[in-house]
Amino acid sequence: MSTTDSSRRPVRAGIHSRRPGLAGPRRGAYGSRMVSNTQIELRVSRLENDRTAIYEILTDVAATQLVHTQRLDGIDNRLDGIDNRLDGIDNRLDGIDNRLDGIDNRLDGIDNRLDGIDRSLAEIVRRLPEPPT
Repeated sequence: MSTTDSSRRPVRAGIHSRRPGLAGPRRGAYGSRMVSNTQIELRVSRLENDRTAIYEILTDVAATQLVHTQRLDGIDNRLDGIDNRLDGIDNRLDGIDNRLDGIDNRLDGIDNRLDGIDRSLAEIVRRLPEPPT
């Protein structure tokens, strides 16, 4: 069963029909006619060209991936250097913090000594006789 659409091309009914209701008895994959060797060779040629294009795309993707991998390795090495540098700075700041803690403790001791001197002076002043008027 064959009909035509608005562009005057024949439309085959069967398993490959795109128009609903036109499906007829099941025929071969290419309809009732055999496909010529030229058509097969053309299809094979197209598939080979597609395969070649896919391999070219995959080669380009692999090359780009290699460039990105090298770039990321460079960035990773640079970040490792920065990390090591920051670790050194962190250690220096820890040393400064410890040093400041020691100074703070010394100042607390000095403050306590001055408080003791202040109390002693207050006691001395309290024991002094009143000045004559």
